[in-house]
Amino acid sequence: EIFRDLELSKHGLQIIPYEGSASMLDDGRFYAHYQDHDLTYRSIAQFSKKDAEAYDRFGKDVMRQCKIIKPLLKMTPPDPTSFKPKDIMGLFEFAKYFAAKDELGGLGEKEIYDTIRFWTMSVRDYLEEYFESDIVKVHLAGSAIIGTALGPYSPGSAYVLLHHYMGEVDGTVGAWGYSRGGMGSITKAMASSFKSNNGEIIAGSPVTKILIKNNKSYGLVLENGDEIYADKIVSNLDVKRTFLKVVEEKE
Repeated sequence: EIFRDLELSKHGLQIIPYEGSASMLDDGRFYAHYQDHDLTYRSIAQFSKKDAEAYDRFGKDVMRQCKIIKPLLKMTPPDPTSFKPKDIMGLFEFAKYFAAKDELGGLGEKEIYDTIRFWTMSVRDYLEEYFESDIVKVHLAGSAIIGTALGPYSPGSAYVLLHHYMGEVDGTVGAWGYSRGGMGSITKAMASSFKSNNGEIIAGSPVTKILIKNNKSYGLVLENGDEIYADKIVSNLDVKRTFLKVVEEKE
């Protein structure tokens, strides 16, 4: 959705579809994961027929979680401690979403329990519920820890699997790919899109302070002392630096 909204393809970004991957064993055998279902099934079956049979159930369960979480990624979480009408309505909408009877078959007590459990468990524990072959579990676990500081035993790592199943390339859901030219091509395309909408990029100018008045941010101060004012401030710093370095303690 972001890709389309920013028209990144128009600004030069090309995504090469990911065709598959493989994990090698010392004895010369390997497990290969393909886009083709039958090839993947046969690849798993050479290690465990039981695991091959479980693979469809695994994929179905993960995709179910994708359908649950995907709409929530675009929702602003309500403040459960607030009595503001907006937050109260947000909690109501949040609860109504989980109680809805839709294509998911509805989320009853058991489904909500399973969902919360999935979001908080380790990928190791999750894969243990489906597979017995170590090479299959190790290979699939890679998708849950790549790009993170987590390990397969880390709580919450099972959830990261969803981001690989929620991916989309050229309208194909469940697919993902590589940016032609490397990761830098993504930021180049984003910069081009931003500039085409009259945006200005100021490089080499660290932000030292976010200006706040009456509990609302209204601008920022650069290292050279310049001040920039805006209706909305978005920080791409980590949480620690955002709130402990560039936001004053009194705020």
